[in-house]
Amino acid sequence: MIRIIILAALTLALMCANVFFGAIDIPADDVWGILSGNTHGDEALEYIVLGSRVPQAVTALLAGAGLAASGLMLQTVFRNPLAGPSILGITSGASLGVALVILFFGGMISIGAESLWAPGTNVSDGIAFHYAQKNNMIRVEHDFEADVLSAARNLSERYMSYTPHIDALTQMATLIFDTMKKVHGLGRRERLLLQVAAILHDCGKYISFANGPSCSYDIIMASEIIGLTHKEREIIANTVLYNTWPLPDYEDLADKLDHDSYLTVAKLSAILRVSNAMDRSHKQKFKNVKAAVKGRELVITIETMDDIALEKALFDAKTAYFENVFSIKPVIKEKRVYG
Repeated sequence: MIRIIILAALTLALMCANVFFGAIDIPADDVWGILSGNTHGDEALEYIVLGSRVPQAVTALLAGAGLAASGLMLQTVFRNPLAGPSILGITSGASLGVALVILFFGGMISIGAESLWAPGTNVSDGIAFHYAQKNNMIRVEHDFEADVLSAARNLSERYMSYTPHIDALTQMATLIFDTMKKVHGLGRRERLLLQVAAILHDCGKYISFANGPSCSYDIIMASEIIGLTHKEREIIANTVLYNTWPLPDYEDLADKLDHDSYLTVAKLSAILRVSNAMDRSHKQKFKNVKAAVKGRELVITIETMDDIALEKALFDAKTAYFENVFSIKPVIKEKRVYG
C-alpha cells in the first residue's frame, strides 16, 4: 500500500512539474491562475498551459497506464513473465497502425487525395536492383533520365527561367558533347549532368541579375532533384557557376570536389560556355547545326538568315577557355541562307 501511495505521489508531482515548467518560463502564480480560471487575458500563456502542457501530461499518464495494463494482461493471459509486445509482434503492428493513421488522416484527407499508392519494395530490393542493373543482369525499361530532366525543368519553371533559349542551349550542348566524345572521355551520366546544368543555368536570375550564377548555385544545392546524388548536384552547380565565372585552381575547390569531379566540371563548363555563346541573343538564329572534330578544331556548321555579329563576338571570347581545357579550338562555319 505504501508503495502505491509513493508511486501515485511521484506521478502527481511529475505531472505538476510538466504543467508548471517548460521551455517558456511562466510564473507559478500565472499557471495556477490559468488552471483555476482566473486568467489575465494572455491568450499565448493560456494556449501554452491548456493547449500544450496539460494535454501532454494527460497523454503521458494515459499512455503509461495503458502500457502497464497491457503488459500485465499479456503476461497473465500467456502465463509467461517474458511475454511482451515486441516478442508477439504488437509493437510492429502498432507502428504500422500509427503510420496508417498519420498517412490517411494527416495526409490523404487533408490534401484531398483520391488514391494511395504503396510500393511493395524495401531497401534490400533497391540494393539488389542497383547491383543487377550495374552488372547488366537486367534490362530496365523505364527511362530514369527522363525523370531527372523533368525534375530539372520543373525547377527551372518554378524560378521562371525555362524559355526556348533553354531548349536551344540544351540541344547545342548535347551536340557538342556527343561530337567531342572521344576527346573528353566522359560517359552517359556526365551527358545527363550537362543537360541538367543547361536547363538550370539561368534559374538564379529570378533572385538576382547581378549575382545570378551564385544564386543558381545556391538554388541547385538547396533543391533535391530526383535521381541525382549530392555529388552530382555539386558538379552541376559548379558547372553552372563557372559557366560565367573563371574556374579557380583545384586547391581552391578541394573542399567541395574531388579531382575527378573537378575535371568533369572543367569539361562541362567549357562546353556550356561555348553552347551559351551560340545563342547569346536568345533568338535561336541558327538552323541545321552540325559539329565535327577536324584536327585541332571543332568545326560548328550553322545555317542562318540573321545577323550573328553578337554571337560571333561572344563566341570568340569564350573559345579561349574551351581551347585551354580540350586543346581544341571551336570555330563557326556559316552558311548564309536567303529566304
